Amino acid sequence: MEIKDELAEIYKKYKAKENETIYEHTKNLLSKLEELKEIVAIEDIDLIAEACIFHDFAKVNPLFQRRLEAGKKLDENEEIGHNILSFYMAKNYLEQYSKEDRNIILYAILNHHNYVDNFETVDKKQDLISANLKSISTEVFKDDEINFFKNIGLRELAVIRKLRMNPSKRSILVKGFLHKCDYAASAHSKIDMPNIHLESRLEKLKEDFVSKGVSDGWNKMQRFARDNKDSNIILIGSTGLGKTEASLLWIGNNKGFYVLPLKTAINAMYRRIRNTLYKDDYTENLGLLHGELENIYLEDESQGTLSSETEESMKFWEYYGLTRAMSLPVTITTPDQVFRFAFKYCSYELQLATYSYSKMVIDEIQAYSPDILATLIYSLQLIDMVGGKFAITTATLPPFIKDLLQEDIDKKIEYKEDIFLNNKIRHRVSLRHSAINIDDIKDFIEDKYHQESMKLLVVVNTVTKAQSIYREIKSWLDENDIEIEMNLLHSKFTVQHRSEKEDAILKDGESKCKKRVIWISTQVVEASLDIDFDYLFTELSDLSSLLQRLGRCNRKGLKSVDEFNSYVYLDIDENLLIKHSDKNAYASSGIIYKSLYELSKAALLEWESENNTGLFSEADKNRLIENYFTKKKIEEYDKMYSSIFTEYLSEYKRMYKHLVDIIPDSKNAKEVIKEFRNIISRRVIPQSIYEDKQENIIEIIDEIEEKRKLIGRTKSTAEKQKLRVDILRLKNEFRKFTLNISLRELDKDKDYCVVDNEKIIISTRVYNKEYGIIKEKEGSGSIFL
Repeated sequence: MEIKDELAEIYKKYKAKENETIYEHTKNLLSKLEELKEIVAIEDIDLIAEACIFHDFAKVNPLFQRRLEAGKKLDENEEIGHNILSFYMAKNYLEQYSKEDRNIILYAILNHHNYVDNFETVDKKQDLISANLKSISTEVFKDDEINFFKNIGLRELAVIRKLRMNPSKRSILVKGFLHKCDYAASAHSKIDMPNIHLESRLEKLKEDFVSKGVSDGWNKMQRFARDNKDSNIILIGSTGLGKTEASLLWIGNNKGFYVLPLKTAINAMYRRIRNTLYKDDYTENLGLLHGELENIYLEDESQGTLSSETEESMKFWEYYGLTRAMSLPVTITTPDQVFRFAFKYCSYELQLATYSYSKMVIDEIQAYSPDILATLIYSLQLIDMVGGKFAITTATLPPFIKDLLQEDIDKKIEYKEDIFLNNKIRHRVSLRHSAINIDDIKDFIEDKYHQESMKLLVVVNTVTKAQSIYREIKSWLDENDIEIEMNLLHSKFTVQHRSEKEDAILKDGESKCKKRVIWISTQVVEASLDIDFDYLFTELSDLSSLLQRLGRCNRKGLKSVDEFNSYVYLDIDENLLIKHSDKNAYASSGIIYKSLYELSKAALLEWESENNTGLFSEADKNRLIENYFTKKKIEEYDKMYSSIFTEYLSEYKRMYKHLVDIIPDSKNAKEVIKEFRNIISRRVIPQSIYEDKQENIIEIIDEIEEKRKLIGRTKSTAEKQKLRVDILRLKNEFRKFTLNISLRELDKDKDYCVVDNEKIIISTRVYNKEYGIIKEKEGSGSIFL
């Protein structure tokens, strides 16, 4: 992959960037493509190379060169973007290719930038395009006879235009790999890093398990994943069988992404894999990717993994950069980071190109709302189309998800599937045909609190309900001089207080821990915390969520089930069900789909009628999901309640259609992030904390401002990087005082403080460390978090 001599001589004379010639930049792109070729097999590599060679061709434009020298911005009335001009110019050098191949290359060149609507500019600024190209012919090539403008006719332009609305696998990948090479070359960073250690380290881990008597090697589920790593798989396995190891065995020595729904779960998984497999070289092998990853990396720094010295700061930014660029061999991440390409933002093809040679693990896919599920399903269909592989791993998988996976696509997705159930019975369940009853909990405590271990977990559907139950039981314990430790956990605590509470519940939730303690919580314990309690009292939301909650009780299956250890209350507040009037389920009081709730209730009632003992096996759980969460049944129940309540599948279909209909390049990355995350909350600092920590906060703000000024004064890149790490650390210190609350909870709060140009609202809502944010008036309409 070389730049032809004639072209090379031209490229050496002109700059692509302030300190880099077009030749140097283009050679860098080609070297990045060579690097990538050593790691993965790439189709159409010759087309990608040509796109790399000609993508910045038109930067020879005298207008561009003079503007670059003067440090000015592009004047749209005088100059056409180099990507559009390169589109016209490159065709002269691509005559050896077929029309299809040439058009794919030209499409990638034209759209490698989207500062404007490129096709609209081509339509409306023909005269200016012609004038710019004429200037290049005359001043650069010294030849008035060259007419680049005539290269692209209307018919050819129409064919190329169709690639935007109906992209082929080849056009996606050529453009995606051009972006990947261009970004890596511009950042002077590694384009990707080979995964060469995972299989051998997993084998060593297995040997360690065997030597310690933990296991006799990989179990059937793990062998199934390992033996089918060249296929898409759906793996259903009971809690405790080792789905994490199975997932890693399936990834093998390939680029892998491990997708989990909650940041807490992601952070825990990252630390677990890092400490188990990559303790000494994790910065070269394992990444953590979510909206606040720098905070986790900085925590590692504070623990001595990184230091604040200049050299170590550079290492921090290198690790951070490789993570953000998705260049590390294995990345643990949230869906909004890896599936945002489904919104077809400008340069979305880069992510798809990366996933074309990657393995994607989706854990607990049933935990997502219908709009996020639609995004995941659409994304997996595209990943399969470009050649990537996915694994869906879960304890229970509703059949309707497999149906949705095959809908609206030309070619059915092939996958291998198997179910692995643990024979241990972990739960004896008592169904209560009422709303959750505090008197029941009190009676239970009185009966059990003399035991050596009475670790009781109470899970409810709203923050307000959790606070109310906590308050009443705590008051009752005090009145009756019953000495039992009691704690409250939900999403409405500051970062610092929630972190402290999560550490405490993890400690209490260790299987070996025996004590008398009560934790009242919301769904934050469902999939995010690896805890093992003795007893569970819970409200019903839907069956998948209930099974997650049950997984926090007798998690290892080592405790007796001679008596009931789980109490499930079937009746919930009607206000929690999502109604038609709710324009956005996440912004309203409605949080549960009526059809899923009623299906769950019906499934549990059937199980109860068949089982008088209350023993709830893994097979029972799987059977109820299989029988009740079919597409046909959900459609039936959606229709039954459609006059009042929002239909689950209609919400899914609405989002899926929205994604299909998005015009590529019509959104920017920031718009996509906001839409995907359904951002309807703001980071705030409670007034009581602001007043208590005001001196400290002002000191943090002032220090950040001073370091920002120092960045502007210093010329040393290393010193700038060190200062930026210091600023991140200071912002992280401030962040501990904050929490996210919904927009409707802001009331009329107007006071704010500014931290590094970010406006942080000072919330007047009552807050304390014990209860978190407290509503002034109790009600049933609390948001479910």
